[in-house]
Amino acid sequence: YMILLSVCRIKSLLPLRGMILNMMPSPVKKAYNPENIPLLVATASILQISETLLPHPIPGLRFGFANIVSLIILVQYGFKPALTVTLLRTVVSSFILGNFLSPGFILSFAGGLASICATGILYRISIRFDFFRVSPVGLGMTGAFVHNMVQITLAYLILIRLPGIFFLVPWLAFGALIFGAFSGNIATGIIKKLIQKVSIESIPIQPVPSYENKIFVEEDTLFHKSMPEIKFAIVLGLTLVVVLIENLMLYSFLFAVVLTAIPAAGLQYKTTFKIIRKLSIIILSTFLLPLYFNPGSHILIETPYFSLHSEAITSGVVFASRIILLALFSSILAQTTRTDMFTKGIQTFLKPFDRIGLNSEYISRTLFLSMISLPEVWDEIRSVIRFLLKGKKRTFKTLKETVIQLFVYIFSARNNRP
Repeated sequence: YMILLSVCRIKSLLPLRGMILNMMPSPVKKAYNPENIPLLVATASILQISETLLPHPIPGLRFGFANIVSLIILVQYGFKPALTVTLLRTVVSSFILGNFLSPGFILSFAGGLASICATGILYRISIRFDFFRVSPVGLGMTGAFVHNMVQITLAYLILIRLPGIFFLVPWLAFGALIFGAFSGNIATGIIKKLIQKVSIESIPIQPVPSYENKIFVEEDTLFHKSMPEIKFAIVLGLTLVVVLIENLMLYSFLFAVVLTAIPAAGLQYKTTFKIIRKLSIIILSTFLLPLYFNPGSHILIETPYFSLHSEAITSGVVFASRIILLALFSSILAQTTRTDMFTKGIQTFLKPFDRIGLNSEYISRTLFLSMISLPEVWDEIRSVIRFLLKGKKRTFKTLKETVIQLFVYIFSARNNRP
């Protein structure tokens, strides 16, 4: 940007310089209503949940639609609300999907935290120094890149301890730059319209029933009666055991415990194992990765083109079993924990951090309000999309403009609420 702006000092290129400066984020001037944070968390959560339905053949590489919300909040309102929305939408979406404390949640939470922190630091530098201005496109690319790099590093440290996993870095880096630029470009159009106070006409939204936790299974078992704090502690303890110890005998024992715990908790195997199907691509990739890089010395199969070692198969089974076990732990937790008890458990876990300025009560209340707001926000989003696309051809330009108008409506509606 500095080089490009320097070149644009040439008189003939001044229009280009103006265009670039117009893309730069300006210092935060808008005040936000903290009471609207649950609705923004619900909006970002719906985008993150919807994104899981889209195919992503390369593990860890996604469009990052929810990051658009965080990016807009960062530029419009500042770092603290952007951090709140980024972290809480990860918790909400994981609870709705039934994979809270699973490997996917851990990677997503860590990636989101690192991403918004890196983006926030870069944005703070950008608004303080005129010679180093970064547009939302640059912020989006930075956030996506940091997010993916943190995820793959953490995946290596706790899931797949095989250096070959870093061969995915070029793909993840390239995808991050592409999708990050896309998110930043969309955010640029939205921010410009918000600054210009452009809004679309109000759209009638039909009232919808309150949120119903479809993952939770109502039963009168010890698992359901146990305090959420105890269940969180057990799942976290088992997670540490599985991550730190690579032992197939131990994993076999834990599988037996899980198979026994499912009927004891009044749950069904089909429902509990549904989370495995959602992670099938990741589990298969985790198993095949050691076979491809083939570490070890004990040859089982050898051909002129390929050789297979016993150590490679063992590593693949260990890595895949680790992910399956962690996913099953989180699935049982989700099916035996009500929404109100879940948020209560979160508050209890975070309460010790109140001494350093964390407001556990506010976080718990925001999580609960975000969850019960999901049906309302989801119906609102669908109504706006149908209204904006009515009578229009489904072209890329139309879809892009629809997304921009959708976010303008969402943020305008949030700001106008009491």
